[in-house]
Amino acid sequence: MTSGGLTSGALARALGSGLLVLAVPAVLTWLLVFRGEAKLSGSQPYFMVGLGAAVFAAIISVWLNGLLTARRTAAVGGDAALTAQLEGLRLQGLMAAAFGAKLVVLTIGVFALRAFPLRIDEVAADVKFVDLTSFAVTFAGASLVLQLTTAASIARSLRRRARTD
Repeated sequence: MTSGGLTSGALARALGSGLLVLAVPAVLTWLLVFRGEAKLSGSQPYFMVGLGAAVFAAIISVWLNGLLTARRTAAVGGDAALTAQLEGLRLQGLMAAAFGAKLVVLTIGVFALRAFPLRIDEVAADVKFVDLTSFAVTFAGASLVLQLTTAASIARSLRRRARTD
């Protein structure tokens, strides 16, 4: 089964490799910063939501990648230079769409966390800057790791696809 020119397996592998690579810094950060009686241990729920939001944004990005790579630009025997240029423009569009998805998820996350605190018996006024910072920094770092890993995996799949075409 294909999802957007790339097989569903290739897209799932890209996301899976991103999650595996992300697990290492996420666990290390959790162990160093949030375990035990550390000063920031109260922000742990915001760290976890930041990771979850980054994974959600990565899923959107991989899905968009599948959609954008579905449209082949020229039939066999078409203008190779035009095809390469259009493919490049599509990939730039993909990067812009993925960045936009990340901004939307980050913005919604910050406003949602301000309105719906994560700790028991906490009201919106109790959400501290350090909590929102924990969410935002975790989201940004995890999104970057996921984007780099999934992009590399998808690029390998596209190269393999180009060789077989």
